[in-house]
Amino acid sequence: MKEPIRNSRRKPMKVFGGHTCLRKDKGFGANVVMAIVMSVLLAFLASPSAAEEERTYTIELQKTAGIAQQIHRVGDKKVLAEPHKVREGEHIWQILREKGLLGKGNLSILLSTLKELNSSLSNLDLIHPGEEILIPLKIVPIKGLITSEPKPAQVKATVVELKGMKLENYTVQPGDSIIKVVMAKYKIPPARLYTEYLQLVRKLNPNIKDFNRIYPGQKIRLPIYSPQVVRKAIKKQPPKRMAMLRKGNEAPSAYLKDLKSLILSIGEEWKDTGEHFIPLRSGGQIDLKASSFPLITFLSGQRVVLDAYDKLPEKVSRLIEQTWPNYKVVHLHKDDSLRKILGEIFQLAGYPRILGQGEALDVGGPIPVSVSGSWILVRSEKPLKNGFRIVVVVLRSNNGAEQIADPLKNFLENIGVKVVIYPPELNTQGVAPPEVNEILPGNDTRELVKTVFRLTRHRYRENVEIPVMGDEKSDFNLVIKADLFLKVKGHDGIIDLSGFENDILSFLREHEFEVLQLAGRNDPEELIADTLAFLGVPFDRGLHSLTAGTGESPLQVQIKLQGVVFADAERNTIFATPISLPTSLKQFLAQKGFRIMPLPKW
Repeated sequence: MKEPIRNSRRKPMKVFGGHTCLRKDKGFGANVVMAIVMSVLLAFLASPSAAEEERTYTIELQKTAGIAQQIHRVGDKKVLAEPHKVREGEHIWQILREKGLLGKGNLSILLSTLKELNSSLSNLDLIHPGEEILIPLKIVPIKGLITSEPKPAQVKATVVELKGMKLENYTVQPGDSIIKVVMAKYKIPPARLYTEYLQLVRKLNPNIKDFNRIYPGQKIRLPIYSPQVVRKAIKKQPPKRMAMLRKGNEAPSAYLKDLKSLILSIGEEWKDTGEHFIPLRSGGQIDLKASSFPLITFLSGQRVVLDAYDKLPEKVSRLIEQTWPNYKVVHLHKDDSLRKILGEIFQLAGYPRILGQGEALDVGGPIPVSVSGSWILVRSEKPLKNGFRIVVVVLRSNNGAEQIADPLKNFLENIGVKVVIYPPELNTQGVAPPEVNEILPGNDTRELVKTVFRLTRHRYRENVEIPVMGDEKSDFNLVIKADLFLKVKGHDGIIDLSGFENDILSFLREHEFEVLQLAGRNDPEELIADTLAFLGVPFDRGLHSLTAGTGESPLQVQIKLQGVVFADAERNTIFATPISLPTSLKQFLAQKGFRIMPLPKW
């Protein structure tokens, strides 16, 4: 690595903004350069007129930050600010210029606000790489109003105009800068320092052509600062406030509480306390009182402002929506029904899919499920860590036919589907879930078949030796061993689990034996179906649809399960299925009158 160049006659000096420069001057030996670029540039800026001040809509509404920046209260102003991490070589002037702030509004207010937001910044000249500072992007007065007349003008006498001003001659020392010297000697507010005071220093020292460069030994005339500033307000009539709200309704929408309950049940955010603060890109703000303008924040990031009294002018609504595309305004008209209002809100929620009444949604998963309701809200196409991916909203009719059993409701929630029925039932005491009486089929084919025999009450014997040819006196006897032997349809029946030879099978059938061969087969569902058919017991094998909901109700749930359905000797409906059923679905089947036989996988 190269050695740094050493030169006793050239020394880097700190300047405004953190840059350094070198200058050769034989008269002083060591070279010192101070940068106060901002102060010189600001010296040419006149104070803004009242018409240039930030404007604001102040409507009786609330505080909402639908943006990434932070909102701070600084004195009598609200400030939209964002953090900025200082990079190598950056200075305040550069940062403000890059963010487009130098050409907007009152720079003295900007700089004083910057100072108030960053109390650790004792000197705006000095910022360091890695330091995090808050940059004010928008500054608006809290009580700002659009008025029909301008604000009262003020007659202001600055320090330049004060008679009997005292001056002080100061000799520049090594390491000095204008800002450093002034801040050390006088407690000057930043708003005065960067405007009036530095303008005066420039006028008092016309021989200093470049305030970026001052040198040790140089004489500078400094006015001794006095905080006295004469301000005389011109007395005028109080400004007339422009009418911002239209006539609207005297009372909020009758459905406001219903909407809140429904929105929270769906899993979205509802805010109706405090204030929403909506900054405007062109400057100013809209303040909305939350109790009059509740705010709904949806999973998608969309936000809906509800105009509960229907008083917000369309101009203001459009202004909000044009400034922030993720904001929409819904006016709650007096004659609007709950169904109409919800329909409008849901369409603005930014959901991937919304299905209306009469439309069914097929929910993916190992168990096919179809649901329908007044609305089906697909909040996300992917599973969510928190909340429900799909919400079925059902508005209850006058006859109250819309019901859902707790086991089915729990099953749907376990697969990410929530059912919201409104109004909810007044009787919230849940019914105890039914007892699930499962039938254990055993661990092999023999036990499975024997279970079917017991359910249908067919008497049988095991491992029976059957003489099919010859007798005790005969020299030749043919005996066949039957794994399971029983009477079937008036004939002798044999369940073959071992595997008869083809000749034996032919011989048995010739002698009117009914034979069912199950040897080597391992599909439990197929084994049960064939056994039932052999016994002559009616059954239904395939994909079975189980429904919940009446024909009059928009709420319909259909679940499809593969299996075999048959009746036992006591006319109980048996559902033998290879599907692994969750407890909630077993309880739902039990409520529907099924006895469940879970089939093993061999």
